[in-house]
Amino acid sequence: MGFIKTLRETINRGMNNACQEWLNPYYDNLLWCLELNQVSNPLDDGLLWDMGQTGGDGLKAVDSKHRRPDRRLRSALLCHKKAVQARNRIAGRMGTEHKCFTNVIVCISDITWRRDIASNNGVNIKALANNLCCRHAQDFKGSIQEGRSPRYLIRADSRLKPDQVVFWFGNGIYFPRLGEPPELYVGLELDGLIIAPPTLS
Repeated sequence: MGFIKTLRETINRGMNNACQEWLNPYYDNLLWCLELNQVSNPLDDGLLWDMGQTGGDGLKAVDSKHRRPDRRLRSALLCHKKAVQARNRIAGRMGTEHKCFTNVIVCISDITWRRDIASNNGVNIKALANNLCCRHAQDFKGSIQEGRSPRYLIRADSRLKPDQVVFWFGNGIYFPRLGEPPELYVGLELDGLIIAPPTLS
């Protein structure tokens, strides 16, 4: 029994060390940011997901930090996971597991955004979100936290050039399921009186 336990620990340690974090964390490790430059088609899910899923001009895209073409969204999600407490079904005790983040914000240039809205009524933007969700669910099906599914939000960013795409993911990003009740409410109080927050217009 001791040999099997040691073997499992060695395998798990090897799997966890096989991929080191390479992105800079933001806000006390709540967010990770991957920025790709020289992206020939920012609405091509294969190009953004993994270098092996593209060819031609798609191979020119590189991450802004290391200038490496192999660092795409899939490798970022693979190397930057969250630690969650889970019960080991075999051992029957609590332990730490590393699970893939499921909520990702994808920022594209407002030029790319406006062009797709004007010419295709946003069909390519919607397809990008859907296809990235499918790739995410397929490639990380064993590493997604129970009860969660991949969710992507595509948004325009006026600071980006047409050949740039930025991904944000981490513990600081959470997209609730439709109809999911909030777990917490934040309120303002002054001298025991509840103050209604100002409405945004």
